[in-house]
Amino acid sequence: MPQNVLSYSGQSAMIKNSNELKNLFKRIGYRCWQFKQVLFPVIDQNLWHEAILALPSDWRPHLKKLRPSERAHVLRVYKAVKEDNSLTEKEKERLLILALVHDIGKGITRHSLWFKIAKVIFPVSNAAHCIEGALLLRRLGADRKLIRLVLRHHSTMQNDELLKKFQGFDDRL
Repeated sequence: MPQNVLSYSGQSAMIKNSNELKNLFKRIGYRCWQFKQVLFPVIDQNLWHEAILALPSDWRPHLKKLRPSERAHVLRVYKAVKEDNSLTEKEKERLLILALVHDIGKGITRHSLWFKIAKVIFPVSNAAHCIEGALLLRRLGADRKLIRLVLRHHSTMQNDELLKKFQGFDDRL
């Protein structure tokens, strides 16, 4: 009997290591894709102009402060939300605005190349742009619910299913 337990435990450990290896390769592949997006961002100018028209005019200059790669990311998230047929119109409306402004704080916070490399390798907090974005939106008179979503869009400690759905878009795009 102990032999079977050892055999089973060894097999389980191999499966676990195999899954960890697959996850590592997925993460490396994703980071390579991300790196390519930073070097060669694709911004559909027509979609960008259409999207930002949904925002108050005094918010728009702050989006221009985003790097091209950040604007491209915002557009990918915006487009994914726009094309998601599982969302109600009210949910879609709420998430489209969030898609446009969730990283608005990145126009204020600028990280060095070394910080970005460390973020890839180590679990480094990404909270600064969330805080700065929420503070900026508060100064601009944004709705409290939107401010709270921007502040928490990287938080895993919440029960908001709609925010979790948004995080899925944000994390993969």
